[in-house]
Amino acid sequence: MIEKNEMPAILNVLSLEDSDIDFEIISEQLVKAGYNLNISRTDEEAKFLSLIRNNRFDVILADFNLPQFDAFEALKLCNEHCPDVPFICVSGSIGEITAIELFKKGAVDYVLKDRLERLPFAIKRALQEKNEKKARELVEEELKKKEINYRTLTENIPDVIARLDKDRKYIYINPAIEKVTGLAPNAFLGKTNEEAGMPKKNVDVWNEHMQYVFQKAEQSIFEFIFQTPDGIRYFSLLIVPELSEDGKVSSILTVARDISEHKLAEIALRKSEERLRDIVFSTADWVWEIDENGKYTYSSQKGNELFNASQEEIIGKTPFDFMPEDEAKRVAPIFNGIIANKAPIKDLENWNTGKDGKMICLLTNGVPILDNEGLLKGYRGIDKNITERKNAEQELITAKEKAEASDRLKTAFMNNISHEVRTPLNGILGFSQIITDPDFSNEEKEGYYR
Repeated sequence: MIEKNEMPAILNVLSLEDSDIDFEIISEQLVKAGYNLNISRTDEEAKFLSLIRNNRFDVILADFNLPQFDAFEALKLCNEHCPDVPFICVSGSIGEITAIELFKKGAVDYVLKDRLERLPFAIKRALQEKNEKKARELVEEELKKKEINYRTLTENIPDVIARLDKDRKYIYINPAIEKVTGLAPNAFLGKTNEEAGMPKKNVDVWNEHMQYVFQKAEQSIFEFIFQTPDGIRYFSLLIVPELSEDGKVSSILTVARDISEHKLAEIALRKSEERLRDIVFSTADWVWEIDENGKYTYSSQKGNELFNASQEEIIGKTPFDFMPEDEAKRVAPIFNGIIANKAPIKDLENWNTGKDGKMICLLTNGVPILDNEGLLKGYRGIDKNITERKNAEQELITAKEKAEASDRLKTAFMNNISHEVRTPLNGILGFSQIITDPDFSNEEKEGYYR
């Protein structure tokens, strides 16, 4: 008895049999084995051909010798019209040579009529092989589709994709290699990189990483520089192990991507950052950055000098931590108003306690840092030490006040001198007016002389 889960719901059988008795025995054996049997019978070629053309059978059972038809002819028709249906020869006697010929032409088994108890198991095996074959074909078909998709993808992308065997010889490489090396893919197939004429300095690095992947069964990724027909280019190479059924690395897949634009931008950015860092380090001004809570997240070297403090003593503090209490109270409302409007800081003068407790005046300018949604994330700016200028301004104011006071003293002094000098001069002036007045006679004038 065959297990139910190993049987089809209905077993559709075509029997090419001219013996009623043998047909009955065949049917009984299959029913006895537990099959839900749907069996058709014929012994004529025309009807046999019509049945296989117009019906779907799970298995075909054919007697070897018929009056006008035999198993070879039946098998030939089956190969033409239903090649996937298992063909089993059921005969009273058949030699080994004939059986081998039947197998060569596509029969899956043969059963002697005096051993018909084997028939259910022969059918079971034939159906299993059919299902396994179908499953393999589906897998192969899927693999072919994937291979086509893979080829379509790999042969139309700019990345260089290759597969190499354990001897580091190319099994496959896509057309992108030609742009990188100037050589067509055929120049690499079946060869190592050395044999393909690649530069030794590159080959040594590639081989080192390939060896690691083969030994450790782990992927590796690294960057390298390569001289292409278009000049020096930067590449990133990913090497991935491909495992066989025993878990060992049988081949490797490599993907080389041109990262020149990214690398050149990275180099330019690094140089720009170095230039900016040099400028910030050498500038006389203090460059700083604060977060949304007003705490310093960056401070240039100048801040250390201004406050005689280390980076750790500045980072995490607020500007008000370095101001006298009264100054902090004065500046805080101004600063809060600027923050509320996300406005830039422009020429904000503020006094701070510098090193040795000396007061320093800083001129603060800064711009808001906003995220993609426009939320304020902090400020970035520069403080200029204007203490000397402020002191000079104060000295000028003091000197001006002293000069104005001196001018006032001079004016008062001159007014006083003028009064003292003017009094005797008034008498002389009056006398001179008398002696020159024609209304007075000479005698009268002489009288004044005396």
